[in-house]
Amino acid sequence: MRKSGFTLIELLVVIAIIAILAAILFPVFARARAKARQASCLSNTKQVMTAFLMYNQDYDEQWLYDSVVPGKPLGSQAANVCWWRFQLEPYLKNWGVLVCPDGLRDSVAAADSTNQFHFNYGYNANLRARKDGDIRTPAECVAFGDSSHWYGNLCNGLSFAWSRVDKRPAGNACNASQTANWVDSCTRHNGGSNLGYADGHAKWLAAQAIQSMMPGAALP
Repeated sequence: MRKSGFTLIELLVVIAIIAILAAILFPVFARARAKARQASCLSNTKQVMTAFLMYNQDYDEQWLYDSVVPGKPLGSQAANVCWWRFQLEPYLKNWGVLVCPDGLRDSVAAADSTNQFHFNYGYNANLRARKDGDIRTPAECVAFGDSSHWYGNLCNGLSFAWSRVDKRPAGNACNASQTANWVDSCTRHNGGSNLGYADGHAKWLAAQAIQSMMPGAALP
């Protein structure tokens, strides 16, 4: 009896089909994973914004002004001690919320008051000590989000737009003002960042659109 089996040509055809399918599907799977990380980060951003608003209610509707927290040791730089995350911690109860899945630090670093904790999230320091009533259009005022610095308003707001400091082409943080750093590889989530707004909502925004959203001394 003749034995059945694959010929070499048939085997090569099957391998070629599998390779083609893999080439098509693997990028899809990668994008799906990236979208999942983006969604997890957006959830973090929303939770942190809720914590900010709770803080404001406890402090006469005044936005957080980061300062020394009693019981916490001084950081490596006296002028940058016990940053805003320590004021929010009693409302969050979870350091992991301050860690973006695509960030460059972990929850252990977030809990360490001697760590500046770059490269996860930043706070719009233009809001420090401001009253809620100072913000005319809170739904348009960026307060918090993915950032290459703990103060996302640095570099005219582009610490928010350019949130992957490890991917920069060259130069220091303020090189973020160059459009070369707004490309997908220099952003954290599919060409943009997750941002929280002063009214408490959170959404993703493309990197190129972020600079125009950042308020200066005159809040929107």
